[in-house]
Amino acid sequence: MKKVLATACCLFIFSGCAALLPSGSEMTKSKWNSYGEAKKAFDGVKVGETTEEQLRDMGFDPTKTPNIKILTFLDVKKQFLVTASDKTEHLPKSIRECIENADACNGLEINIVRNDSKRYGNVFLDIFNFRRQTEQSGWEFEGLIVLRDGVVVYKIAGGKPMIEGDKDQKNPLGPLQSIDGMFFLDNGK
Repeated sequence: MKKVLATACCLFIFSGCAALLPSGSEMTKSKWNSYGEAKKAFDGVKVGETTEEQLRDMGFDPTKTPNIKILTFLDVKKQFLVTASDKTEHLPKSIRECIENADACNGLEINIVRNDSKRYGNVFLDIFNFRRQTEQSGWEFEGLIVLRDGVVVYKIAGGKPMIEGDKDQKNPLGPLQSIDGMFFLDNGK
């Protein structure tokens, strides 16, 4: 009976049952569940028309919607003037005017990330660190809204509508390569 149980366990471990491998998810909380939803809401913001109050009603309220950063005029300036040699005359007129009127200038930075990872492959090789295969998927939305006197004067959006990738890490020495500091086998350390 013990031999049968041991054989069954070995077959199960060596079978490559991916259900036993870890998986994870990283998601910044927001009211939008996809890149498309976030982009659609952002596209509703109209430069020269949308007010700060309307932004809050649309869901761009940093006090109620997570992961929206409030920017001061200095933060807005840093977004556009990265180095000391950058000149304001190269900026869009609305941004120049906003920076020149520091007390009236502020902004919102939106950053929403969804990243799922799932390991697959042979359980034995994964557990003993010989080979780890990971599938990644998700999306990322980034947006910047600049306001002057409570009215949107500039907006820009970007991000990654679709993130997909695979990572395949092979360690010929298995668990010996993951022992940092004890052996000089981990990537030439």
